[in-house]
Amino acid sequence: MGVDGFEWMRRIVLGVTGAICLAYAGGVIMAGGPRPFAPWLPGSAGVLSGLAIYLAWRADKRVARMASDEGYAMDWGRAQRHAYWVALGLYPVFGLLLGGGIVDFEQAFAAIGTLTGGAVLTLFVIYDLMGRSHGAE
Repeated sequence: MGVDGFEWMRRIVLGVTGAICLAYAGGVIMAGGPRPFAPWLPGSAGVLSGLAIYLAWRADKRVARMASDEGYAMDWGRAQRHAYWVALGLYPVFGLLLGGGIVDFEQAFAAIGTLTGGAVLTLFVIYDLMGRSHGAE
């Protein structure tokens, strides 16, 4: 696997994990309960994503280092900074939803947790794709 292959594998596994987290959070709100589908799925997806990236890194550390360049560090840092503010904004939103009786504590806890994880992963994939497409011009 070359650098491009490693980068695409990383985007896919992190994107799928982020999508699972976002789907779980959306399901929590839509289903009216804290378990819209298997509650172990978001965490398991995260562990499997980490394992896939680790195994790809072990297979060719040189390629992994090349794929973890300044652009990667910038995209990851940007995703973390923006996801922090997303996570911070979730507390007043869910406070209002709790106060209005729209969600209960279990729903809020499940949604905030998975939205926080899903936000950083999804934002990273978006920023990584944006950065790579701009670099190709």
